Amino acid sequence: MIIYLNVSGAILIDEMALDEGVSFDKATSEVNGFVNLGSQTTDDDETRLADHALVFLYQPFKGSWFQALGAFATKGAASGSVLERLIVEAIALCEQSGLFVDEITTDGGSWNRCMWGLFGINEMTPTACILWTHLGAYGSAPTSHIWEKPFGAGC
Repeated sequence: MIIYLNVSGAILIDEMALDEGVSFDKATSEVNGFVNLGSQTTDDDETRLADHALVFLYQPFKGSWFQALGAFATKGAASGSVLERLIVEAIALCEQSGLFVDEITTDGGSWNRCMWGLFGINEMTPTACILWTHLGAYGSAPTSHIWEKPFGAGC
């Protein structure tokens, strides 16, 4: 039975560095440690050891729950074009399930800025607000929050 939620929220995307390594999972009979970008994995990627994890999470605006959408293994940071395709796929799958995506949040890494550029969004885009917030406490990178600008409102 499928339950449609009709919930508005945000997709949060972050990546982190990992140590390279290969392991065998006896329970699933799978070898882990290679690049895995789901539908975006190329033949060349399948033989490369991953050294980063990329995580997509859905957080509703109301409520205290969240939903992991996907975790991917990459070699270095995922490129802007791969991120663009993964985001489009994540939004489509969320919205098919009643999880409406009103915001995407990433940090300010160059690969993320490239991805925003592929969507036609930058700090000069008049139809979106980009708020740069330095989290700073642990030396974290700036965070980009993208919201549609209400008619007549300024950022």
